[in-house]
Amino acid sequence: MTVYSFDNDTAGSGTSSCSGQCLVNWPPVPPSADPPAVEGVTGEVGTITATDGSTQLTLNGLPLYYFKGDSAPGDVNGQAVQDVWWVVSPSGEAIR
Repeated sequence: MTVYSFDNDTAGSGTSSCSGQCLVNWPPVPPSADPPAVEGVTGEVGTITATDGSTQLTLNGLPLYYFKGDSAPGDVNGQAVQDVWWVVSPSGEAIR
């Protein structure tokens, strides 16, 4: 599934700015293993504790999210929502 970054987050802060209803619409991307390993990704992969207490993947220090409006791999319905949500490239850059 497509993953997104949130402009309100700060890279390397170790925290997410998304909580409450935000997490309903933009659930945190959980790691599939410990330590996380992601094929084809060139950015630095890590984890933080999300605001709901779950473990959330980060890329270059930015928390990663799914969008509840995406239903199939390749969907990008969350791109540019409110001009703060962006698809993330394999290098960890927001695609604007």
